[in-house]
Amino acid sequence: MIWLRGLAWIVVISIVLLITMVNTGRFRILHSIADLVPGDDATGHFVLTGLMGLAVYAILGGVRFRGRRVGVFGAFLLVAALAGSEEASQLWLPRRQADWGDLLLGYLGLGSAMIGLIAGRRFWAHRRMPRRD
Repeated sequence: MIWLRGLAWIVVISIVLLITMVNTGRFRILHSIADLVPGDDATGHFVLTGLMGLAVYAILGGVRFRGRRVGVFGAFLLVAALAGSEEASQLWLPRRQADWGDLLLGYLGLGSAMIGLIAGRRFWAHRRMPRRD
């Protein structure tokens, strides 16, 4: 599954670059694209934060940190902290405006992705179990 970690790194780097470009005003075409998406900015926060959570879990899931393995909750907590600090940093960016509704939508996307990941893992674990006759 090394290809999955590689793909996850590409997703994380792409999202970080996208956020950086938007925050510095260097990616104005994104606003035109966002107008085409239902829900506008809110959909982006929901989807990108959830996708970032899944990607960070794919990278860190199972890695040992201080003797413990990083699990779903740890990876998603890291992304939640990063999303919160990114939204708070917009208080000092002249081209951006902090919106706590955006942060809430990001957290909802993160929570949805986490629930989907846990449910999916349990479903597939159940499917792999041998049948007892």
